Amino acid sequence: SAAGRAGAAAFSAAMAAHKGTNLEDSDESSEEDVFAEDDGLNSSVLANSNCSASTGGALQGRLAVPMALASVSAAQVQRRFRQAAPGEEWDLRRFVRAGDILNYLGGNRWGHVVMVLDPPQAFEIPVLYSAERLPPGQIPLDVYQAKLTRASLDEPWGFAIEGEEDAATLVASATAQLGAAVGRWNADTNWSSPCGAAKIRPEDHIVEVNGVRGFPADLLKACECLVDLDLKVWRPGLELKVVGLNVSVYAVKVLQSASNMRDIAESTVCMVIHPMRHCICAAGPTLDGFRVNLGHQGPVEVQVLLSPLDNLTMDFHLFRLAVNEVIRAPHDQKWSMRTALRSYLRNAAIRPEKYSKANAKVKLGAKLSDHWAV
Repeated sequence: SAAGRAGAAAFSAAMAAHKGTNLEDSDESSEEDVFAEDDGLNSSVLANSNCSASTGGALQGRLAVPMALASVSAAQVQRRFRQAAPGEEWDLRRFVRAGDILNYLGGNRWGHVVMVLDPPQAFEIPVLYSAERLPPGQIPLDVYQAKLTRASLDEPWGFAIEGEEDAATLVASATAQLGAAVGRWNADTNWSSPCGAAKIRPEDHIVEVNGVRGFPADLLKACECLVDLDLKVWRPGLELKVVGLNVSVYAVKVLQSASNMRDIAESTVCMVIHPMRHCICAAGPTLDGFRVNLGHQGPVEVQVLLSPLDNLTMDFHLFRLAVNEVIRAPHDQKWSMRTALRSYLRNAAIRPEKYSKANAKVKLGAKLSDHWAV
């Protein structure tokens, strides 16, 4: 679309303005170096997290204390997916270099900062999933089509709005409440769908009516004054929507430290340019592809803070030596999740008499979480 091309051009221009190096001029790190078997994180890194590892970037616990990014197995990604050849305007390999800083926003209030150690490697994944609520006007790619006709305007469709405010959706009601038009469509044996699921079932989401997309109330109003509907319907299933097909994912080796890590370590993390939002997001493997990692208010976005150095001005050999020295240097083993919590609460003060009852304590905990999980 024109909007997509404009977004791509703006993204490319903004990145190229800061760093105009060529992909061929990357540092001396080989493919084998970038995809080492050892990802630098032991299995206990996420043990204390109260979030699912699938939420990915800049993890947080109940009090949104920053935690480490979930590391992926670069070797497995390399075996499962082929090398990608993304369009030049979207190719992160043209812009991200060793020494750049990635700031993950959305997982906790402060963000999570890591340093890039090697240029990204691009892989083509067949499907990109997300559990997010899509931006207005966007619908999942895994929809099916249904064409309904009712005898008169008085005949109900059997659709209803469920959920509140931002979480509201237009859905097919329970079986007993579905209209006759839906029953006729479901009984028709001549229909076929490339998705293999064209019968409307209860709780399926109505995402488009006669080519019109919008808020659930607007879609329902449009249905009420029509006798013929050409619908696009999405079936929730695992709550994962398909938001992209044949998408490029970028695996990059980074250096990170967090409250739930005993040491500073190397990790391999993945990023993707969101096909609908046109921003860089954290991503992780799932099912037959990848999924966009979610934070508190949508996808975890990645800011790329570009280093002033490039391939001509940075000594990559010295850079790697410095990284290795940092990793091998003695670390303060006393740092822990308890230490992190104490540091965040060191200036806190409350009046205990106000929270003597259990209900009051629960409300206080909820308020603390709301303020910290921004």
